[in-house]
Amino acid sequence: MSKKIFCILVIFISLISVSFAEQNSARDEYGKTAVGFNFQGTMSSFISGLTYQQWYENDLGFQVTLGAISSGNINFYSADIQLQKLLCVNNHGRKNLSSLFVWANTGVSSVELEVEKNSYAAKPVINIGAGFGFEFVWGKRISIPIKMGCMGHILNNPGFGLTLGTSVLYRF
Repeated sequence: MSKKIFCILVIFISLISVSFAEQNSARDEYGKTAVGFNFQGTMSSFISGLTYQQWYENDLGFQVTLGAISSGNINFYSADIQLQKLLCVNNHGRKNLSSLFVWANTGVSSVELEVEKNSYAAKPVINIGAGFGFEFVWGKRISIPIKMGCMGHILNNPGFGLTLGTSVLYRF
């Protein structure tokens, strides 16, 4: 199966499953706000940096990631917003929990492109993507979401591909 067909299928299943999701109140005692570090990427671009996450009563949430690196020849920046919808939540004892969610994101980041032979420059790209994720919470505070799906970028050498990402978050 080609990458494009797989990506379209993941996006379609993610969007359809939102309409069948039920309300989940099990997450309420685990903190609806989190801060930490996020990394998500494809073979040609990535989003990373400090992140803020917020969940609401209707099982909708968002995650904002901002990052910048400047060292020698490398200049990178990213700003991303990801909308999230909980599909199901499972309690594992009194302090542990896992959940399944779908996500869709958009943002801007930079990529290093070769402008001349052996000469590179940072160029902006607009990222868009969708997929699903699993979140594991330990001790009601430490959260590690793992996200999979398809993400693409437009402007300056457009591309589209499979994405994998993770975060390390502290919930409060």
